[in-house]
Amino acid sequence: MMQGSEMIASLGRFAHTKAREGQWAVVFDLISKTPNLVYQTDSTPVAKGWSFVDHAVYQCRLDVVLALRNPPYNIYQQPQSGVILYHAHNQHWPWILHLLKENLLSVNVIYLPSAGKRATLLDMVTQSNLKEIANLLRSEYQAKTAGELDELAASEQLFKAAKQKEWQVVYAMLDNQTAHVDSLDRWVNHGWVLVQHAYAQKNAEAFLKLINQYGASLDEIKNDDKLLHEALVEFYEKCTHDETERLIAARQKQAQAAEDLILEQLTAQLDVTLNNLNDDDELPSLEASVPALLISPKPNASASTQAGIHLLNTEQDPIIPRKQEKRVPWDS
Repeated sequence: MMQGSEMIASLGRFAHTKAREGQWAVVFDLISKTPNLVYQTDSTPVAKGWSFVDHAVYQCRLDVVLALRNPPYNIYQQPQSGVILYHAHNQHWPWILHLLKENLLSVNVIYLPSAGKRATLLDMVTQSNLKEIANLLRSEYQAKTAGELDELAASEQLFKAAKQKEWQVVYAMLDNQTAHVDSLDRWVNHGWVLVQHAYAQKNAEAFLKLINQYGASLDEIKNDDKLLHEALVEFYEKCTHDETERLIAARQKQAQAAEDLILEQLTAQLDVTLNNLNDDDELPSLEASVPALLISPKPNASASTQAGIHLLNTEQDPIIPRKQEKRVPWDS
C-alpha cells in the first residue's frame, strides 16, 4: 500500500513538472492511466500547492482548463488567488474576463494583493482606472467591492438575528452602522425591512426602538404598499399608547413606593418621639413633620402627551421614488 502511494506521489511530481512545461498531452495521458493523479498538487517551492487547473490558468490555456473540467476528469477547482493576482498585476484583464464568461472564476472573491489590504476584482480594476471593465463587471457579473461585500455580510447577519428574535444583536449592529436600519432583507424574507420583522413578531419594544431610537423610516413602504403602511402606523400608535400607559403606571408606582417609605420612616420617627415623651411634655405638631410631598396635589396622569411618529401620520409627506425591489407581504 505504501509503495502504491509512493508511486502515485512520484507520478504526481512528474505530471506537475510536465504541466509547468506546458506538455499537456503527457499530463492527460498520465491522468487517464492513473485517475488519482488529479488530487496531487505541485510540491515545488515556485508553485507549491498548485493544481493542474492553476497551471493551465497561469498559462492562459482555456482549452486545457475546459478539458480538465469536462469528463472524464471533472476537475472543478477554482484557480488559487495567487494565480489570479498574477494576471491582475500584469493587467491580463481580457483573460480574467474570459474566465468569468466561461464560469471558471467567481467574481466576488476577496483577494489580498498586499499586506493588510483586501480587494476584489472590481476594486483592482477601479484602482487601475479601468472604468469600462469596472462597468462591465458590475453590469454583467454583479461584481462588488470588498467594502460592499462586507456590508452585505453584515446585513445578512442583521436579518438572521432579527428573524431569530435576537434583537440585542440587532441593536449592537445598528449601533455600529445605523444606516442598515432601512436595508432590505435579501436573504430571510426578501424585500422586508427590520420594522416588518418586528411587526410580524408583534414585538412592540423592538418596533418602537427601531423607529424612535434608530430612525427607521416607513416612507418606502408608504409608496409601495399603502395597506401595509397603514397597518404599521396603527401598530405604532398602539405601541406608543401602551408604552405611555406603562410609563405612567411605572411612575405612579415609583411615587407610591416613595410615599410609603416616607410614611414608614415618619411613623417610626413618631414612635420614637412618643416613647420619649414625659406626661407633662407638649405633643409635637404633626403638620410640621409631614413632608410637602405628602400634602401637595398629585400630578394629573392624563395630562401626559404621547410621542409623535416621524413621517407617518401626515398626508403631506413627499412621495419619494420607489426602490426596484418589491416587498413581499407576510402571512397573516
